[in-house]
Amino acid sequence: VREEKTIIDGIRSLEEVNIFRSELEKDVPIVAIHSSPKTRFERLKDRGREDAPQTREEFHERDKRELDWGLGRIIARADYIIVNEGSLSELQKEAEDVLDTIESERSR
Repeated sequence: VREEKTIIDGIRSLEEVNIFRSELEKDVPIVAIHSSPKTRFERLKDRGREDAPQTREEFHERDKRELDWGLGRIIARADYIIVNEGSLSELQKEAEDVLDTIESERSR
């Protein structure tokens, strides 16, 4: 029997995690991807999105808002953490390694 795999991106609160765990009736591993504030600010600027913070102050305010929503609690409870300070290909490799680990742990 083939099991379907799903990746959920952009979770901002533990309540969301609990809903997914309840609906899927299984433990849903949390993978947090962390970048330093400096790296995240530079990447946001490079994307050039209209809604992106334009100053470091705006960026820090946005970070605080997201932490107030519960993002910090999710990161603290993550089963896996990927540090994303390098290239996109490095991130992809790290993510594949974590997904392989999750899959091998589930098949035991």
